[in-house]
Amino acid sequence: MKKDKLAIALLDDDHEEHLLFKEVADDFSEIKSVLSFAKGKEMLDYLRGEDKSILPDILFLDLNMPLLSGLDCLIEIRKNEKYKNLPVVIYSTSSSEKDKEATYQNGANLYVNKPVEFSDMRKIFNEVLKINWKEHSGAFNFQKFFLAI
Repeated sequence: MKKDKLAIALLDDDHEEHLLFKEVADDFSEIKSVLSFAKGKEMLDYLRGEDKSILPDILFLDLNMPLLSGLDCLIEIRKNEKYKNLPVVIYSTSSSEKDKEATYQNGANLYVNKPVEFSDMRKIFNEVLKINWKEHSGAFNFQKFFLAI
């Protein structure tokens, strides 16, 4: 995405994951802010609400969430015409082909496994920020849908 500064959002129920995500994001001058959501309903309410000061340019969704899964949230996001071009990166520990297929079929743009190492998280940010999302509004073909770091 070629834009001066980006707002990115993370939906994840793990507080430690938010801290790591924010710490890595702070190292990238392209990122102006990180929105953090611990519950799917909280994120969907934010996106649906009228009182939002920042809209995300890229949204990272964890799949394994209580109540509303990342897949449930993805489906809801893609129902809203306003967010049909919002880049959604699935950010999960799951390597299941079933999860990859389901998220691909429901409109995710990219699938990334959560890294263990801090340096790998930086690599993920590097790769995701290199993508020109304006020119690439849909998912990659299925072979390139999964970003391996």
